[in-house]
Amino acid sequence: MHSRAVRPGAFLQHDKQTYEEAYAVILAKFPPRELAGAFLLLTVLSLVFGLSVAMAGTHEDDTLDPNPLRTADTSSPRATLQSFLNSLGEVIDDQRQGQFSVKTGRAFLRAINALDFSTTPNGDSWLVRTRRVLLLTELLGRIELPPEEAIPGEQAVADGALSEWTVPNTAITIAVVEAGPREGEFLFSAETVQRLHRFYEAVKDLPPRPGAVVGLYEQWLGAGTGPLALEEEVRNRLRPVDTSSPRSTMEGFLDSVNRAYVLVTETEAALRATPPTLTKEDARENEVTASNFLQRAVRTLDLSEVPEALRDDVGVESVLKLKEILDRIQLPPVDTVPDPAMVAVAREQGSGAIRWRYPNTEVEIVEVTEGERQGEFLFSAATVRRVGDFYQQVESLPYREGVRTAQWVSPDKSEGFFNHFISAPGYLIPQAHPFGKAMDALPPWLKTVHGQQTRWQWIGLVASVLALAALAYAVFRVIKRTGQRIGAPFDGWLVFLAPVIIALLASVIADFIDNDLNISGDLSNASIAAGRLIVT
Repeated sequence: MHSRAVRPGAFLQHDKQTYEEAYAVILAKFPPRELAGAFLLLTVLSLVFGLSVAMAGTHEDDTLDPNPLRTADTSSPRATLQSFLNSLGEVIDDQRQGQFSVKTGRAFLRAINALDFSTTPNGDSWLVRTRRVLLLTELLGRIELPPEEAIPGEQAVADGALSEWTVPNTAITIAVVEAGPREGEFLFSAETVQRLHRFYEAVKDLPPRPGAVVGLYEQWLGAGTGPLALEEEVRNRLRPVDTSSPRSTMEGFLDSVNRAYVLVTETEAALRATPPTLTKEDARENEVTASNFLQRAVRTLDLSEVPEALRDDVGVESVLKLKEILDRIQLPPVDTVPDPAMVAVAREQGSGAIRWRYPNTEVEIVEVTEGERQGEFLFSAATVRRVGDFYQQVESLPYREGVRTAQWVSPDKSEGFFNHFISAPGYLIPQAHPFGKAMDALPPWLKTVHGQQTRWQWIGLVASVLALAALAYAVFRVIKRTGQRIGAPFDGWLVFLAPVIIALLASVIADFIDNDLNISGDLSNASIAAGRLIVT
């Protein structure tokens, strides 16, 4: 087993022009109706560390591969580890020489095939698989590996007693696959692959081993253009939170709200800079992305007891209140929160619906036992119903200490996110909208919060109600006078116009109260109900 000395970052420095030309050719070649096929090709083109395994065409040096059908050697822990490192070494060497080809892609696929993705959420995605390979590369580049002869090889496997091997002083395990099409192969275990992101958080600040290449994962994440960014954007918009276990639900909730918070605060800061460092168009795109993150978090709530007309408002407010609660108490050890394996064991024991309670609270994640979301783990309907009371009880407490933990993927806090949301107009990024910018320019005394609404929101609410009443009175007066002027029989039919016009006015004003004034809480529910009642 050997390592290849490659200067950090060299791997990502291939011919950008060639990549962009290939990207443009694929986009131009496929008409809109075949965009799904183009997207697949673009995704494959982006496999190698965010800047591509160029598998879109053949290359002259492809003939230099004497074993084009060669697969990863996974016959023993030693062979699997060697196969993974050597395959990545081939890819890196090809990159250094500018020889990306189908041969390079095959080497990268061999590295992928050394990992067991069976329990990794979205493990069938190229993006997820590439990320896990990079994470494992970062880990192996920073930890001390034992001598080759100390790693179990063919002889140890032949004895029949070996089922797994763990890298000394780590939890990185290579285990035999017990069943399925890859039965008998030694792969980086499903649990290891599932936890790679946690391991990376623990070792990312360690220095690299001599000759090892590190830093590739961070550079891959920083590739903000091309197919990788396109797939990431699609995932941001379409991918729901994994709710297959309390742990995945909890992590998806935290990650979604934290990412929305970072995007909102960074975009607001960029718009407030002198001069602004972001255009209004880009800011609105960020706002859409942040809204998608919040909607993803809303999907972790059981809103079955909330009237459908109120679910949008109640869902987002409940998410932000719940996050405020969790930001004030310590996150529990991640291994105490049931994961898919623990859920499977509990189901085998037949103990009924599975539930997990956040330590020292009444916040629960419960398995849904009926309906279209049966089998998912969501924050319970009771938690959603009482989240307002929970928030009021902890609102005066300080946020927890800002100590990061390697156990949770997204342990950060979103301090003040709820107050920002309820005290601003109905936009996540008010500075990106004229009305939001105008309200932001109001004097501080108008921004004081009373009963979850600012003073300007209370004034706007009263003014809106009075405006509706005045307009309704005016409509009745005008129609009555018009009817008297034109006489029978048209005056009788004209009377029907009054409720129609008032219904339209009520709908517009109710929408303004909800979406622009951004009235929140019970007052929001009451205004929505009143508007619907008037229309009815």
